[in-house]
Amino acid sequence: MASIDTELPSSLTPDTREKLLAIFELAPIGIGIVDFEGRTVMSNEVLRRMLGYTRDEFARMSFDQFTHPEDIAANLDHFDRLIAGEIDSFQMEKRFLRKDGAIVWGHLTSSLLRDAEGRPEFAIGMLQDITEQKLLTERLGTVQERYRSLVERVPGVVYVAEVGAAGRWHYVSPQSESMLGFTAEEWLADPHLWLRQLHPDDRENVSEDGAIQKRMEQGEAISHCYRMISKDGRTVWIRDDAVLVRSEEHGPLWHGLLVDVTREKDLEMRLEHQAFHDPLTVLPNRRLFRDRVEHCLERLARCSDETAAVLFVDLDNFKAVNDGLGHAHGDELLVLAGERIKRCLRSGDTAARLGGDEFALLIENVTDVHDVTTLAERILEVLSGEPYSVGNRSVMIGASIGIALRSPKDSVEVLLRNADLAMYRAKGLGKGRYAVYESNMHESTVERLRMEEALRETIEHHQRGTAGGGQGLSVVFQPIVDLETSETEGFEALCRWEHPAFGQVGPDRFIALAEDAGLIGELGAWVLNEACATLAAWRKAGGSKTSLSVNVSPRQLEDGGFPEIVCRALKDSELDPEDLIIEVTEGVLLVDASRDALRSLRDIGVKIAIDDFGTGYSSLGYLREFPSDFLKIDRSFVQHIQNGVEDRSFVQAIVKLAASLAIDVIVEGIETTEQLEALRAIGCRIGQGYLLARPAGLPTRSTVSVQA
Repeated sequence: MASIDTELPSSLTPDTREKLLAIFELAPIGIGIVDFEGRTVMSNEVLRRMLGYTRDEFARMSFDQFTHPEDIAANLDHFDRLIAGEIDSFQMEKRFLRKDGAIVWGHLTSSLLRDAEGRPEFAIGMLQDITEQKLLTERLGTVQERYRSLVERVPGVVYVAEVGAAGRWHYVSPQSESMLGFTAEEWLADPHLWLRQLHPDDRENVSEDGAIQKRMEQGEAISHCYRMISKDGRTVWIRDDAVLVRSEEHGPLWHGLLVDVTREKDLEMRLEHQAFHDPLTVLPNRRLFRDRVEHCLERLARCSDETAAVLFVDLDNFKAVNDGLGHAHGDELLVLAGERIKRCLRSGDTAARLGGDEFALLIENVTDVHDVTTLAERILEVLSGEPYSVGNRSVMIGASIGIALRSPKDSVEVLLRNADLAMYRAKGLGKGRYAVYESNMHESTVERLRMEEALRETIEHHQRGTAGGGQGLSVVFQPIVDLETSETEGFEALCRWEHPAFGQVGPDRFIALAEDAGLIGELGAWVLNEACATLAAWRKAGGSKTSLSVNVSPRQLEDGGFPEIVCRALKDSELDPEDLIIEVTEGVLLVDASRDALRSLRDIGVKIAIDDFGTGYSSLGYLREFPSDFLKIDRSFVQHIQNGVEDRSFVQAIVKLAASLAIDVIVEGIETTEQLEALRAIGCRIGQGYLLARPAGLPTRSTVSVQA
């Protein structure tokens, strides 16, 4: 104490000296006494420890020697004003230089010490070390700056807002301008801006209802999407992720992030559209159609005053056009057909594409079956009324329609099945028409399946050579006759099927059945082999050398191996290729694969006949591209030829056309002597029909007497 006491000025009163010594002894802060020349005349242990100087070093130093150069001027200014009596004391934060060169931040409080007469004699300074607080503040400032920088780089709008649709916004990051066109200042100045720019259709969806309020109270984060209208009028999809934070000063506040998800929403909607719509026609697909039918049935279960109908629309002969013109043009035709169908419907009805060339319609609010049949007639008329411009061609196509009206207990599956059954009935009746489902159609379908299985077994028995017990496939032959000489020029091989359960099944039934069931290739190969073998055996027994005509399904020609099947049959029967005539319908000329198969057969000498000429899709262009050996005029043009000027002119035109192309004409369906005479007069040379001879086994002589 004596050492400290000796440093105290002698002019101080004993009382003052005592107080100063007590302060120096007890104070937890650094204290120094400085004379008016800036010398430290007294220092305590805390100050010396804080700055690292000894008592003697302090006694020889002026305060500016341990003050940071950048803070000296401010310190001197305060000190001068203190001495001049302008201020009684001052406080400042300043940097001190430790003896080891380190910087110490201190909070300095300085005031005057006066002598007994009250004159200023010394200045006393009290120093609190705030270095740690300063470093922490600097770190916090750095963190805040980094946080602000991070917030301003987030790909979204960070915000703090009061609860409520028109609550005040406390913070909005600058990205608001690039996202929606409004600056952060505009958001903060206008509490109603968010609500005003919210899409009208989404205002109810984002209202703070009871469920949201409950989640808010539980501190649960909330995420929802809605649309906003930007400053330039764009619709922007926003994902709003927010959590409620309690604030003593402002109450509950939303802390959230607005993210522009417009691209994601657009992609989501496109993917959803693709999942439920046909990519070609953009009509609903099978999945969406079933869903709409299901919802319709659920609605009707609560309302018995009306009903609904499902229509299946299948384009007739589309496959021939698709294969002939190519799949790209086939797709174009499907799009055009879908557009025509849709134009026939009301706004509340649904048109869908189920796949391939099958369309389905859901007609709601139906009061009478007549309403639906009238619609079906309209659709048939629209689909087939005008040709379709596909590529550089005009194509005509029709449709078959099946109609099923909803019954009270119908499920979706039953209703769709019934429409499908009715559509197949319409096709079976001759295509280009509609059929309304009746309960017996299901029985017919079951019978058709039984018949299909029986035909399959029959073909297998004949292929294995184990046919018997009524499993009867057979081949009969109808003569093709020279109309002038009555000589047989050839035979057309025709297949017959007799079954113990189904009896004599007509070719119009089992040939179509074989095509639909995928059996036509096996059946056709058996008929070809059987006909060739029978004709060869007949010749060896003394029969004359005549030609053999065999009908071939378009689906057989589409099989790339068909020419090999023909070659094998000729080889096994030892017939010459020129003895065989392959009869095809004119529609096969539209199909590249079929034309290639026929060219391969013509190259080895097999002859080609175009059957039912005049009823299909062929044109002079195809006849020039693919010269045939025979044109067979369909029986429908012969029926009234003796007294029908139109039919007579048509047949005469075909005869002249064929002659110009060096093609022979064969007339089918001659049943009366009047028809025969009319055909002879026109110049037809070859024909066949019941008048000349019925299909049977091969005759014992090669000349057929004409009943004329």
